[in-house]
Amino acid sequence: VDFHGEERSGRQDPGGMFQSIPVSEWSSQEVKAWCRSIELDDSFNDAVLDDLNGTKLLALSKDDLEKRGVKTADSLKILEQIQWLRHGNFKSRTIEFCGEEIPEEFLCPITHEIMDNPVSLSDGFIYDEMAIKEWLLTRKQTSPMTNLELPDLKMVPCDQLKIRIQQYVKHSL
Repeated sequence: VDFHGEERSGRQDPGGMFQSIPVSEWSSQEVKAWCRSIELDDSFNDAVLDDLNGTKLLALSKDDLEKRGVKTADSLKILEQIQWLRHGNFKSRTIEFCGEEIPEEFLCPITHEIMDNPVSLSDGFIYDEMAIKEWLLTRKQTSPMTNLELPDLKMVPCDQLKIRIQQYVKHSL
């Protein structure tokens, strides 16, 4: 079913929700609807994504988005959300810990779990140290968020974020 409740490729989707369709099978309309659902900047024009289906969406890099005229902030948000899609997850805005919503900045974009030891990389994203180390050991030296090669592998501890996460966990128990 597409977004207008019509049948899509012989499949029935009673809820009319694109989440029930594997990302790799999304049409360009589903990609655009997904972009609208992740609350990008008001000036974002989804027409730049007209030719993208789900398979192409999953392969996007920051450079690809910038070539399409997408602002840096929107590019980073799209890439973060694509990372969730690659792992088969639709990022919920209501992820909870002990009945409380977890701030997004506390979650590792690789594991989708609260970070123990947040570190930033040259791609500008923050990851849990163990998750990014495993990523770099098992894959090419590319950013999990942008798919671009990392200019360096220096990990900078995010001490203030770590303190805020520890305080959050302590007060949430």
